[in-house]
Amino acid sequence: MVSSPSRFAMTPPPQAGGDPGKYHEALVQWLLEHTFFLDFVYRNPPERKGQGELGDAIVLFDDVALMVQVKAQFSQRDPARWARKELKKALKQLRHTKRMLFGGHVHELQNPLFGRVPFDASLYGSQIGLIVLAQAAAPFSAEAEVPELAQQDFPVHVLSLRDFQLLIERFDTAGDFVPYLEFRHDMRAALDRRVHAEALTLQGIADGIGDFMKLVRPGLTPELLERTVRYFRMKALRGWRDEYRYSLAIDDIIAHLHDEDLSLPWNSRLAPSELAKVMAPLTWLDRKRRIALGKILVEMCEDAARDGQVHMTAHFMPTLRVGFVFVVSAEPREKRVRHLPYLVEAAHAEFDAAVIIGIATGPLGNGRSYDLCYREGSVPAEVKEYFQKEGSPFKGFTQLFV
Repeated sequence: MVSSPSRFAMTPPPQAGGDPGKYHEALVQWLLEHTFFLDFVYRNPPERKGQGELGDAIVLFDDVALMVQVKAQFSQRDPARWARKELKKALKQLRHTKRMLFGGHVHELQNPLFGRVPFDASLYGSQIGLIVLAQAAAPFSAEAEVPELAQQDFPVHVLSLRDFQLLIERFDTAGDFVPYLEFRHDMRAALDRRVHAEALTLQGIADGIGDFMKLVRPGLTPELLERTVRYFRMKALRGWRDEYRYSLAIDDIIAHLHDEDLSLPWNSRLAPSELAKVMAPLTWLDRKRRIALGKILVEMCEDAARDGQVHMTAHFMPTLRVGFVFVVSAEPREKRVRHLPYLVEAAHAEFDAAVIIGIATGPLGNGRSYDLCYREGSVPAEVKEYFQKEGSPFKGFTQLFV
């Protein structure tokens, strides 16, 4: 049995037994939640009027549409012959999924948290296919067996179930997993990509990532290039060990942003598209950044529990022009919520950011509650003028993330 550590707000892991095909579908869907959270994973989405399925799973995250097909071998057929036949079938199904989604045939999807959600194909410029094979077999090249896989107008990745689990455990945030798939596709000419041998592909990308980054991002400073390569190699070849627990503070926020208490006077139901827009910048944070932010957030929570004061910080990612404001206070929730928009406006002006997300919470204790404030677009002139005159509360202790 394939298992993986559970995470905040995941559905229960599927239990083996019954139809093995359905079990392996459910297992892949559950593993996708591990990286993307339940909010972005659509399981067995039906076609129009309930006629058939669009796919075994679809992940709609920010500008990424990940279309997934799962095939499980439980017969005694030769594994190579079985794989060849099932890969052709899965590719046909992926092409159908893409045609339905991006050919104007699908206008809404059913989400387990939000019900019916409008689907706007124009939002998903990055379209990726993924085929997961649950079988025992010797390593083989999927493209050699089925050349059409390499002839599509969107990248199609083929992984064994065991290798898919390996990637989900190593690249366990959207900000890690999606770039890995992009590296895997863009560097394919230099890689020996074989199903059931993803560890070799991982090693190949790790070996070549430095030269590849020099080509695609020639403006990177030597220091930043060295840090990027070191981080990827550490993540790819051994995964996180040290201080991982701190990053769970950020995971907890992401997992519970959709929990809105409508009895509170300052809350109003956000549309799923609005909530997804708020969640995406946090979910794009890779594990390294979540650890860094989580350490600061945990320390603020501990300090607020000890001294009863308001603690706040702001962080900015200049390459994406995205900023974050975190406020921890032992004050009544209503009071800290009233103060949050002011701090978000201050950070918006301080960084001239395209997006600012503010999160307010209380000190460590029983239960967690989060309130959010979101700003996007250009900073209004009057806001800039106000904080130029009054001064920013964040000057002098902001931290920059590239």
